[in-house]
Amino acid sequence: SLRRSIDVACEIDASLMLARGFDSNYTGGDGQPLWSASHPLPNGGTFSNLMAVPLSPSTEALSTAWSQIKRWPSQDGTPIFIKIMAVMFPPEQWAAWDVVLKSRMTPVAGNFAEINVANQSMGSIKAIENVYWSNTSTDYCVLTDHPKERFVFGVRKELKVRTWVENSTEVMNTAATKRWGRHWIGPRCSLGVDL
Repeated sequence: SLRRSIDVACEIDASLMLARGFDSNYTGGDGQPLWSASHPLPNGGTFSNLMAVPLSPSTEALSTAWSQIKRWPSQDGTPIFIKIMAVMFPPEQWAAWDVVLKSRMTPVAGNFAEINVANQSMGSIKAIENVYWSNTSTDYCVLTDHPKERFVFGVRKELKVRTWVENSTEVMNTAATKRWGRHWIGPRCSLGVDL
């Protein structure tokens, strides 16, 4: 039970980065929250990793995200080419993303003659259901394959469980410890959608 409780604590702590992603009280190294329309660029100006017009889970949402991500500037302001690697969402959205990512033809009613670009043209996009992203049922994020900017979860001290008996009271004690750290490096690791 202690091992499981520590594993769950790790998952919840990592998911807090998403739950606080739009909150200006939790900022990154550039003074902005994870998902912001005002991430500063070193040579002046800003860029946004928020979906300009928030769309619910759909092929259109992924196409919009793909187009916006292709326009993101690198640190020196030049265009970079990164792709969508995955979509992460709370449990309530699993069915919508299943349809979007697995249908060969477009899942739009009355328009079944077109291919589904999310399935056919964008490569293999993973669906990641995060049961611990519990502060919303409508928000989601698109994860990119940026080589340097990413989410990081690191274990500083592996799980250690020990048990001992206090003979004076004949009580068995158990303790478990683990140390970890989590953060995000650079806002280009994801695009947030705040519905």
